[in-house]
Amino acid sequence: MAINHWIDDDAKYENWLAEHPDGFMANLNREPRAGYFRIHRATHRLPDRSNPGSVNPRTGNTYSKVTADTLSELRIWAENNIPSLVLGAVNYCKTCNPDTNSDVELSPTTDPNEYVHRANQILARGHVARPAGSLTPKVDYASTAQFYRDPKVRAWVLQRAKGCCELCHVPAPFLTDDEDLYLESHHLVFLADGGADTPENTAALCPNCHRKMHYGKDRISLCESLGDIVYAKESAFIKG
Repeated sequence: MAINHWIDDDAKYENWLAEHPDGFMANLNREPRAGYFRIHRATHRLPDRSNPGSVNPRTGNTYSKVTADTLSELRIWAENNIPSLVLGAVNYCKTCNPDTNSDVELSPTTDPNEYVHRANQILARGHVARPAGSLTPKVDYASTAQFYRDPKVRAWVLQRAKGCCELCHVPAPFLTDDEDLYLESHHLVFLADGGADTPENTAALCPNCHRKMHYGKDRISLCESLGDIVYAKESAFIKG
């Protein structure tokens, strides 16, 4: 049974994750107890800012990590080391769904919450391949115009942003309940104006910069600056 309990050793923990993409990990307190034990896939690269001032922010201070090649090994470790823990739905991440092998929903959607959720699920399953997106996104005119936005495009752009706003370059302002970094998707040319739902036309922004892109008096110049940033990133990828 290949079980590792990582304490004060982010470097080896990170190496393990990189070498075991099909494995599993659990967030828990330094001293294991039933109140906190959350299981994720190894590919769910959480930002994990529990200890921002620590030398080992992921495995230091009051927190630690447990890793295993299989989910059953992780469950057995929990049973042996936290006898009072009764594993239930609350112990499994709702984004990467480590307790199921069901496929992730990849299709475009008009629901903004589902769009974000699907993109996060795609990211949690590992490296995102650059999608083509859609030059002419499908529109639903049931009430008001609702464009079908591709979660693969959002997932790619979030991966490209590396946790920072692509305009102001500041780290995402907070984590969601699922421990995902919060950044918003912005289309340089609005979909309503004929813009494409593609990586080249999409940026990841903090909420402040996103509102500024829509309502700031300098939004035109900001859009040009953001366009240059996105173009440079995408050109580097294509050439590379």
